[in-house]
Amino acid sequence: MKKIVLIVVGLFLLVLSCGIVFGFRIVSKHATVNKNIESIGSINYKYEDSNKYSIGSASIDDEISRINIDWIDGEVVIIPSNSNKISFNETCSAPLSDAMKVHYFVDRGLLNIKYCASGNWKIENLEKKLTVSIPSDILNVLEIECISSDIDISKVNANRFDIDSVSGNIDIADISLKNIEVNTISGNIKGNFDGQVSDASFETVSGNIELYYDSFKKLDIESISGDVALNPASELDATLEFESVSGDIFSDIPSIKKGKEYIYSSGRDSYSVDTVSGNLTVKGF
Repeated sequence: MKKIVLIVVGLFLLVLSCGIVFGFRIVSKHATVNKNIESIGSINYKYEDSNKYSIGSASIDDEISRINIDWIDGEVVIIPSNSNKISFNETCSAPLSDAMKVHYFVDRGLLNIKYCASGNWKIENLEKKLTVSIPSDILNVLEIECISSDIDISKVNANRFDIDSVSGNIDIADISLKNIEVNTISGNIKGNFDGQVSDASFETVSGNIELYYDSFKKLDIESISGDVALNPASELDATLEFESVSGDIFSDIPSIKKGKEYIYSSGRDSYSVDTVSGNLTVKGF
C-alpha cells in the first residue's frame, strides 16, 4: 500500500481587488503574514518553532508522510524523484542571505518548508523557485494551497490531488490519478490526464480551463469570466449538462440535445459545466 504524502503549499501575498486596501494580514495554522502596501515588499512573516529550522536545499533521510510548504512568490514545481528520497531545491535570480534562503524542519514525519526565516523582511522580486522531488511510489494524496505563485506538476501520480490557488496558473502534465479537485482565482488551469479519472472538479474565477484526457467518469466544472475547453483523447461517451449566463457551447462532436443536456454516444459518464461570461468548447480527437 502506498504511503500518504500530503503536500500543503501556503503562499501569502497581498491581493488587491474590488477596492482600496491599506493593510493586509493573513493568519493560518502555518504562518502569519502582515504586508503594508505603502512599503512594497515589506512583510511580517512569522511561524512557530522557528529556532528548530535548518537552512537551504536538502535531501531528507527521514520517513516522510506529509509535506507542508509556505511560499511567498515565484514558482513551486513538483516532479518525480530519481531516488527513494524526498528532496527540494531552491533557485533564485539573486544571491541570498541565510535569512532569505528556504528553511525546513522535520517533525514526526511532517516536513515543513518555509520561504525564508521567521521575521520582518523586505522582499522585492526575488523570483525564488522551489522544486520538490517526490518518489512516485509513496504518493497517495497531494494537497496544495498557494497564493500568487504558479504551480507546475508533472509525472507525479497519486490517488487524489487537491489544489487551491489565488493569482497563479496551474499546469498539470502527464498525470494518472483517481480523484482531483482544483480551485483557482485569477489563474488558468491546464491539465493533461492519463487513464480514467473517477471524480474531477475544477472551479475558476477569471481564468480559463483547458483539459486533455482519456476519460472522466464524473466531471464538474464551474467558471466565472473564463472559457472551458474539453479535449478527450478518445470517443466521448458522456451526458453533459451545460448551464451558462452569457456563454455558449461549441462542439466538434455530434450529440443529442435534451433540454440542458447534451448526450454523447451512450451518455455513460456524467459531466456538469456551469459558466458565467464563458464559453464551453468540446473538441473531437
